[in-house]
Amino acid sequence: MADIQRVDLKALTAELKPKWYTYTTFKEYFGMWMAIGSLVVVAALIVAFFAVWAASRPTPADAAAVAETLGQSEVIVLRELRAEHFEEFRDAFQLFVLSGMVPLFTLLAGYTFGSARKKQEERGEE
Repeated sequence: MADIQRVDLKALTAELKPKWYTYTTFKEYFGMWMAIGSLVVVAALIVAFFAVWAASRPTPADAAAVAETLGQSEVIVLRELRAEHFEEFRDAFQLFVLSGMVPLFTLLAGYTFGSARKKQEERGEE
């Protein structure tokens, strides 16, 4: 039976911390976590949009039902339904994610790290 050795986790995690940056203020620390949180929300929205888009995509059965009432070819109706479905989701994605969440992330990151850079320049640090 092999001997089990204890591992010092503090020593291991100390090596993982970046040595080039330390948080000088609470605002930097809080801003960093707000930026990470907004990135997580953006990623979750992207996954959610893709999942809903894939789940609600028109099927050939949907096209057959619509084509029967319109008297058109199922292939043409399916192509038009899928194009309209894609455009609606693309517009919603642009509205919520690209126009809403991404600028919020850049605002948080720019304010947090821009004000930290300004303080460093005021102190004469580089």
